[in-house]
Amino acid sequence: MAERTEGERIAALESAYQHVATKADIANLRAEVKADIESLRSELKTMRWLIIAGITAVGVVVQILNQSGG
Repeated sequence: MAERTEGERIAALESAYQHVATKADIANLRAEVKADIESLRSELKTMRWLIIAGITAVGVVVQILNQSGG
């Protein structure tokens, strides 16, 4: 097997670097992930309140039915 020339080695290294993330790429990804997490937290808070309201409504209906039937 023949040794690579310096130019071939440099070309191979440069082609490999195309797939490496830069600091800016990582910073952008972190910002996107952080925004997605905040969005999910907001949606979970909304869902929590909807579940609490639904359970409360069911409890009220059960109490009304118990009072009217008994």
